[in-house]
Amino acid sequence: MCLLYVLPTQADTTINVAASLLNFDYEEFDESGNSFNTEKGIIPGTFIYISSSGKSSRLTNSAGVELYGGQVNYDGQTQSGILLTTDTNETIYRLFYKLDWSPENYGVSVYGKATWQQWDRDILSNRLTSGLFERYQWWAFELGFSLPLHKDNKNTWLFELGASRIRNGTIQINLDRQGFGRPELDLGNGSGFTAAMHYQFTMSARSEIGFELRHQRWTFSRSNTKTISNGSILLEITEPRSVSQHSSASVTFRYYYF
Repeated sequence: MCLLYVLPTQADTTINVAASLLNFDYEEFDESGNSFNTEKGIIPGTFIYISSSGKSSRLTNSAGVELYGGQVNYDGQTQSGILLTTDTNETIYRLFYKLDWSPENYGVSVYGKATWQQWDRDILSNRLTSGLFERYQWWAFELGFSLPLHKDNKNTWLFELGASRIRNGTIQINLDRQGFGRPELDLGNGSGFTAAMHYQFTMSARSEIGFELRHQRWTFSRSNTKTISNGSILLEITEPRSVSQHSSASVTFRYYYF
């Protein structure tokens, strides 16, 4: 998501529309800490968000939605040990609310952010194994700050850094074809961080264009183990420990409503 930086004297409300390319990097690990599989690739995305701040207020409220979707490379093995190289269709949905506070006479601002996320992971079949669809959902709560590095009448450079806590992660596995239904596992809580560099150029009193580089990283521990049955076969399933890294480049157009 592009960083918002609104001067309280400029506008009450802004609408922001962006296009983005996301470098998707996901890795799972076995119980010994060895790499179990990786998924890597570039996927496109778009997002829109609205921000509001009073002319004399130091607070800015933002809310928006993000969507990414595309295909990446899968390289690893199944949980049964079969080596697997295929592709995965990735779809990511995010809904967020963010509150920025800028202390008077200071350029730095601090923020809190809450994000609900859903990640649909569709591992495609090949000659050796059937595909698998998984749906992940979780909340992320982030605290951080943004620091202006340079500002003049037309140009603004900003640096952002935040730490996040991942809460109530779950994964639903679609095993309908095998007769096991759609069991759900608990991923529990995790942690992560965000770092971003943002540039914005003022085109007019009501419009700006922005460019951003952003990196996010978070982790999930190994899930609980669940025993499932299709009436004749018993299976134990679990989700391995994982690390996600998302690096994105975005272009944003911002319009001010006075």
